[in-house]
Amino acid sequence: MIDLSTVILDTRLSQTITVIRKNGRFVAGRFQLDEPKTIKMQGIISIANAKQIEFIPEGDRIGGEIAIHTTQPLYNSRNATDSEKAGISDEIVWHNEPYKIYQVNEYSDYGYYFAIGQRMASD
Repeated sequence: MIDLSTVILDTRLSQTITVIRKNGRFVAGRFQLDEPKTIKMQGIISIANAKQIEFIPEGDRIGGEIAIHTTQPLYNSRNATDSEKAGISDEIVWHNEPYKIYQVNEYSDYGYYFAIGQRMASD
């Protein structure tokens, strides 16, 4: 198999990505979030194309979807018994705009992860 991680980490293409990760656990039937963690990772971000946006239901689209390639995992909402893995979707800060991870595809056999991020509505 071809390892594409060198392409993702190439300094001519990659940039530093700020990820806000919110893990938590169920306590007495309610989900409690831990303190959010800020993680820096390298990757490639581009504007999502029409084919990639098709994965987001029309009613949920607000525009500004991005495609993210990283060598470290990103997460959407997940339930797990391990509190390090249970939590709500990661958020990405790109160009001072927050994006919520909507979908993640694991291509770790090829050295990377691919995710779709959706711009979060401003208050």
